[in-house]
Amino acid sequence: VFGPGLLLGFLLRLRGLALWATAPIASTALLSLLAIVLGFAGVAWTPLSIAGGVVIGAVLCLVLRLVLRPVAPVAASTAVRSRALLPAGLGVGVVVGALRFGFYVGDPSAISQTNDAVFHLNAIRWILETGSASSFDVSGVIGGTGFYPAAWHALVSAVVVLSGAEIAIAANMVSLVVAVLVWPLGIAWMTRIAVGASWPTAPAMAGALSPALLAFPMLMFEWGVLYPYALSVALLPAAVAIVVAAPAAFARGGDGLWDRVRSGALLAVLVLASATAIALSQPAVLLAWGLLAVIWFTWWAASRL
Repeated sequence: VFGPGLLLGFLLRLRGLALWATAPIASTALLSLLAIVLGFAGVAWTPLSIAGGVVIGAVLCLVLRLVLRPVAPVAASTAVRSRALLPAGLGVGVVVGALRFGFYVGDPSAISQTNDAVFHLNAIRWILETGSASSFDVSGVIGGTGFYPAAWHALVSAVVVLSGAEIAIAANMVSLVVAVLVWPLGIAWMTRIAVGASWPTAPAMAGALSPALLAFPMLMFEWGVLYPYALSVALLPAAVAIVVAAPAAFARGGDGLWDRVRSGALLAVLVLASATAIALSQPAVLLAWGLLAVIWFTWWAASRL
């Protein structure tokens, strides 16, 4: 969930909280697109093909960095106090979230006793047997031939392929990472971008309180079970932060056309990655992302009139 994205983000000059918050977006987008490409090419979903796809993605990011020298959309925070508080706040959020998730699931190999679990876990088995994690092939588990957003299935099947873990354990561990790491990091970064330097303690507080919500993340694993929707919603805060960071990125780019291109290059890559990751996880969340983006830009434009 984090590994490929951390590599790609580092090559694109992301650092700190921005790097960690956007890594799941990059990983989800890369692996889900890779699964589609490999599916059309008839290449099996194996450790070698997955590693090869990650290497190709890294090379493309490196070329983009060397050619455009993109400007990172958010400057690193220099406030010592906020740097010290943020790990503490995120630590509280991770521990509380892990306790909630652990008490609910109980056993790492437990299988959710809900209707949708039958489809999702069998889809992972189908991927392992057919060698295709493509969103255009996964519906074949129920005899379908249409498109089904399978980013979550690509992530979990990659975990199984790379580690040899049981399907139920892999599904639960990916869910744990989504609920306990992806969500707090995204919330903290979105808060930092939204409030800026005016409230340096806000990201830490947001990270600490992120697992306390009733609606998310636990409801997605208690009802349904909505694995893909949970992944998509967990990616939403960081995707919103990317949009909110857009004006600052262009402002730091300078006045020349080439400077503007450079400052917008990384931003465009991150926006496209966000749209891809959300759409191939659960497209319904694109509506929430679009609504929040419109609200933000409306406020930003009105504040400058």
